[in-house]
Amino acid sequence: MGTTDQMSKQDLILLRNDASLAITVTPEALAAKQEALENARMVQVISTAKGQAMAVAAQAELQRLISACEKSRKDVKAPVLDFGRLIDDTAKRFIEDLVKEHLRLSRSLGDFQVLEAARVRSEESARNEKLTDIERQREAELAQAPTLEAREVIHERFAQEVQAVSPPPAPVRAEGQIVRSDIDFEVVDLRALAMAHWHLVKCEPRRSEIKEALKAGLTVTGVKSWSVTKSSVRT
Repeated sequence: MGTTDQMSKQDLILLRNDASLAITVTPEALAAKQEALENARMVQVISTAKGQAMAVAAQAELQRLISACEKSRKDVKAPVLDFGRLIDDTAKRFIEDLVKEHLRLSRSLGDFQVLEAARVRSEESARNEKLTDIERQREAELAQAPTLEAREVIHERFAQEVQAVSPPPAPVRAEGQIVRSDIDFEVVDLRALAMAHWHLVKCEPRRSEIKEALKAGLTVTGVKSWSVTKSSVRT
């Protein structure tokens, strides 16, 4: 048990190498892990008080190494998380006013494009009416044309009139501008949404709250429960 005794003095599991961006496990931790696994595997069937004591001792060592590894993981990761949060905060502060202006311009451009779309619809409607009038006049004159030659003259004249009509209108676009239609929404009644469209709502069970309700003797609809006996150790 010398290795595990040594580990209990330092509980150092993980080492971080910032230069090579590597994480390694200490040799002492690996040796302690192997010893703990061997001691645990020696207990296969518990049929006596002595076997139970051996199992509890092995379980305690497994739990100690698990807890030590979790503590080491947090210790090793903490500076990295702090640095990551510093990066995020710095970037957020830098772009904060940029994002506000970007959003403001996006909304203003969207409002302008709404006006452009209305203009295009109005001009397109007027153009269609003009083309309809031209076609109506052409049909009226063709109906009264006495000869084939006269009909050809009418066709040619009205073809030129159609060509003289301005081309279909298009909204004004700036170079590099991309305009697309989208939709936004706000949920005003989450319960009603879930009742009518359950597939559009993410639903997850709250396990700890369900356990507390079951322990209190409450009946929880949609849940099947059973008793479980667990054995743990104090570390």
